[in-house]
Amino acid sequence: MPNQLVSLLPLVLALACGAQSATPLAVTEYTLQQASDSIPLPYRTDIRVGEIWMTFTDVPSDSRCPIGVTCVWAGDAVADLSVHPGCYKAGCKAASAALKLHTNLEPREGVALGHRVELLALRPEPAAGTAVDSSRYVAWVRVTR
Repeated sequence: MPNQLVSLLPLVLALACGAQSATPLAVTEYTLQQASDSIPLPYRTDIRVGEIWMTFTDVPSDSRCPIGVTCVWAGDAVADLSVHPGCYKAGCKAASAALKLHTNLEPREGVALGHRVELLALRPEPAAGTAVDSSRYVAWVRVTR
């Protein structure tokens, strides 16, 4: 009997480990009520917000003052966002809208597909002497109708 239990041990451990995901699932859907506060848009990830989809597509410029550095001006970063119709994931041909929003200059907000999108923050902030890997960017936005 002990030999049978020992031979089953690898199977039991494999099943137990397989039941847990190595990476937790990220939230990819928010209600409009949740989005009216603030939500994160990870870089190049499609996020559903109410009946629309949003994608944070690029940071074409980031001249913000690095952490730990004294600057004359705070600088500015630009976040490119795409706002897609609700049928976007189903492959519809309806047009998407592009927004270029700034952290310190205008425009900090824009309207697309009947939704107002405001850029609240862009993380991470730059550090002196280190370039930010694009995949680490997260745009924090507020979305309202």
